[in-house]
Amino acid sequence: MLARKSLSQNRIAIFMAVIAIVWVVIGVIVYRNYFAKAKPTAPKFSEVPKVTENKDSKPVKSGALAKPVNITPSFLQDPKLTGLQVYGEVPLQVGETGRSNPFEPVEAAPSSPAPPGRR
Repeated sequence: MLARKSLSQNRIAIFMAVIAIVWVVIGVIVYRNYFAKAKPTAPKFSEVPKVTENKDSKPVKSGALAKPVNITPSFLQDPKLTGLQVYGEVPLQVGETGRSNPFEPVEAAPSSPAPPGRR
């Protein structure tokens, strides 16, 4: 007959700790998904107030709030930009690439053998 093995106190303590950790993890997952306070979400489009609803607001002409931008070409004189070098030939000469009809079936070259396993 088979005799029952008795577990040592150390193994029982480890087993109980593992079960307690599993229950804590399950509790955290359940709390975060079901019982936590709902986080605020973005308002729906119908809830967003329109700017024209405010009685104190005045209509703004298009571009009235835009500040004028003064672009000066002085940044082009930066040594980091003036020290750049051109590598290769400019403009690039591109030869003919691809096939005239990409949907046409590809025919194997007569000198190349068929791949193994295919007939």
